[in-house]
Amino acid sequence: MTVEGQAELRPARLFESPQGYALYVLPQIAVTQEEPCCDLAYARVDDGFFMRIERIDPQQELDTLRKNVELALSDVGTPEDVPPAQAGADNARDAELFLRARGDGVTVNMPVARIDGGRYRITLHLPHREAAEGITPSLWAMLGSLTTTGPRPEI
Repeated sequence: MTVEGQAELRPARLFESPQGYALYVLPQIAVTQEEPCCDLAYARVDDGFFMRIERIDPQQELDTLRKNVELALSDVGTPEDVPPAQAGADNARDAELFLRARGDGVTVNMPVARIDGGRYRITLHLPHREAAEGITPSLWAMLGSLTTTGPRPEI
């Protein structure tokens, strides 16, 4: 992972989700199943920093997804498209859709990406606090390790 421009190696454990994907989890992050469709990774020191990973229907129309993401982000601020080069994880650079909103003390990124045959909607909730220097790159590094391991369960 890269923190403040420096590449760092950190230990991580493999998390295998019942949603048919796996990712490496860094020690300062906890992961839990949030709902039958989603998992939540959050910073142990400040749970305001979190990443919600939702395995979504691969057939869902992109226009519908865009409207849903725009609606979700409108609670934070004005949704804007994110250029691929600004994604913090390689697999998010190829996102079908990537929107962000900045609000009072927080930025929320929502990429929709196909990764190894699976389709995901990710929510990265990143408060504007000092802890962002270490936690934000950790969440992006974890997202970069996400791989699809099996079919999406029927919900």
